[in-house]
Amino acid sequence: MGLSIDKINPEKISFTSGMKIVNVNHAGTVYFVQHKVKEIDATEVINDQLEKRSHYGIAVDITGSSNEQHLIATHFDLYIRSSTNYTTQVIADHKTDEWNYYLRVDKVGKIPYEQILAFYLPEHYADYLKSNLIQYVFNPLCRSNDGPTWSNILNCQTFTRNSINYLECEFPSSVRITSDCIPTMMDFYIQANK
Repeated sequence: MGLSIDKINPEKISFTSGMKIVNVNHAGTVYFVQHKVKEIDATEVINDQLEKRSHYGIAVDITGSSNEQHLIATHFDLYIRSSTNYTTQVIADHKTDEWNYYLRVDKVGKIPYEQILAFYLPEHYADYLKSNLIQYVFNPLCRSNDGPTWSNILNCQTFTRNSINYLECEFPSSVRITSDCIPTMMDFYIQANK
């Protein structure tokens, strides 16, 4: 059984080999990302309300591609399935955004380059990392929560903090997690996967 050149789809080749190491010194940089709040009433712009409504995530610049204008990274986020189904899921998405697209981006650490190099393609490392975050962060949160439904135990904030801790990085000390506050009525901003 051989490989016929006319059976190769060039679009598939470019897609699977799209991620390449650009800067070895920056490859593996881990960022805490806080998204801007969309469609918020000006009367609600109080720090406490802003933190509750902000989506938190983790971004890993696996290839060292980010530059002064753009954060180019694989984002690992916890979302609900839809606005009517609060079952959560972990999504990995490689994207390019301007730095000011986010409310806050903090460098929190770095994954050793040798770990990335163990995989022949950077996107395979991204898949491996997503799998590990599901196994070692998401699943334990689901166990604590008695299921995968969005709650004060299982939400984007707790998933992000636990993911950063799992990667042995430093979660920003100035960032508050709603579940760490004194128990009150919770008003979480829930972002559905689009």
